[in-house]
Amino acid sequence: MLIRACHAARDVLGRALAFAVIATCCSVGMVFAQSTTATLNGTVTDTAGGVIADAQVTITNQATNQEVQTTTHSDGSFSMPGLASGTYQITVTKTGFSSLTQKDIFLGPTVVRTVNSTLSVGQVSQQVTVEAAADQVQTSTGEVSNSVGQLQVETLPLNGRNYQSLSALMPGVLNMSQGSAQQQGGFATNNSMSINGMGSNGTLYELDGVWNMNTGNMTQTTILP
Repeated sequence: MLIRACHAARDVLGRALAFAVIATCCSVGMVFAQSTTATLNGTVTDTAGGVIADAQVTITNQATNQEVQTTTHSDGSFSMPGLASGTYQITVTKTGFSSLTQKDIFLGPTVVRTVNSTLSVGQVSQQVTVEAAADQVQTSTGEVSNSVGQLQVETLPLNGRNYQSLSALMPGVLNMSQGSAQQQGGFATNNSMSINGMGSNGTLYELDGVWNMNTGNMTQTTILP
């Protein structure tokens, strides 16, 4: 009887721990999935500098054609968080003004991009299209972020087939294992990149938005693709 009772208690405890682990993994996945998205904000004004309230702002992902819409506040501002990384088009319309479209606005992970719009008096059917400049500077926050695009990932050579070596293309990133090839993919692979002098244990790696670090020492990725 005692042995069966112990086994029964162990089974209940095992199921409880399994549920706790699953719940924890799900919550961590949701938190970090949100942290990798971008935010697009800006202010809509007329040619005289006056703010335009209740203007309709349509934000379109140029790769997927997925649209989200919002309207400007009383101060002419708008903000759209939770955007996936990609290249976007913004179209602003308001009765009594010509519509304005701005294309090729790139949003990387965690970027907060400010894109202001100036509308001219005219008919909505009249449209002004602007191609975004190649150099887009983040002015909304003091954060510094960089992104390695898909074309670079597909075409640039990797040291040991390790994606971490691509981060060395960004300013402020130092390879702490110079002269030796980084290890290939597998379980518990050591990190060697230092960002802005923080050391290799000051980095965070996510896989599809989910925490992918050994939390005991913060110097190993759990799975390295």
